[in-house]
Amino acid sequence: MARDIYQKRAPAERLTLSGATDRYLSNITPTKKESTQPLSELRRESFAPR
Repeated sequence: MARDIYQKRAPAERLTLSGATDRYLSNITPTKKESTQPLSELRRESFAPR
């Protein structure tokens, strides 16, 4: 509530680590250089549910 501006917190409170990771991998990873994409794929596999 900085500067008397109300911001809804509900979307941020519903976001889980898994959801944030999936969102990052789908939105950010494709825009990275190809040299970093294989590492991101390995990280995606390590976060996959078992």
